This record gives sequence, C-alpha cells and structure tokens, in this order.
Amino acid sequence: MLQRVLDRLPIQKIDRQLPGEPITVEGRVIQPIAHVTGGYQTIDGATSGFRWASLRIVPSEIIVREANGEERRILITNPTRSTLLMFVIAGLSVAAGCVLIIAMHRVFVVLRARRGKGAEISAQSARLTEAAPEQATSDSPPDASAE
Repeated sequence: MLQRVLDRLPIQKIDRQLPGEPITVEGRVIQPIAHVTGGYQTIDGATSGFRWASLRIVPSEIIVREANGEERRILITNPTRSTLLMFVIAGLSVAAGCVLIIAMHRVFVVLRARRGKGAEISAQSARLTEAAPEQATSDSPPDASAE
C-alpha cells in the first residue's frame, strides 16, 4: 500500500550548481563549484510523515578571481570516469570487430560451399557422361553363349 502511495506522489528533481565558500590565497579568491543532482520526496500524513532524498555531489569547476578583477574558470575532469569510458569504448570496438569477422567468415564459408558444390556437380556430370557408354554395355544381360 505504501508503494502505491509513493508511486502517485511526484519526485522533486534536483539539478543545481552549488558554490562553495570562497578562499583567499595571496590576493586571489578561489571558489569551488559542485554540481548537485538527485531527487527527494515528502509524504505528510495525519499522524506521521515520510521523507527521503538521494543526492550526488560532483566537483565541477573552480573559479579563480585575480586581484585585478580577472576571473578564470578551471573545469575539473574525472579521470576515473574518462578511463572507464575509454575501456567501454575499447570493449565495444573489439566486440563489434569480432561480430564483423564472424559474419565475414560465414559469408565466405557459404560462398566456398556454393563454389565447391558447383565444381562437384560439373565433375559428377562429366563422370556420368564418360561412364554412360560403359554402363550401357555393362547393363546389358550377359550373353549366354559366352559361357
């Protein structure tokens, strides 16, 4: 029953940039920025309530403000994510290459079999035409006078 109630209530989505506290170092102001994603849901009943939330906080950039007013943004990349993505792409490439090689092998086997059958049929027809006069003489009943 609780699951039906949860399914009917909307989940509030969260997708925001969360600025951190600025830090001053040698005349520069450094401010970290994080990307917050997730959702939350609240159920208020007459006697009780239920709340849940799921958040993911990922550092996204650093803002550096110089003493002269110049501002730079330095993006933060996730090396683990980049490495895992490269492994996934490499794995999918190998799998696609294997599927292509298997498909090409099957096509070549079928073509070779067709070519081979054509050669066998022509060889069999040549043998049959050569053996036809011999069979005509050997199929005739043996001559009784020869015994």
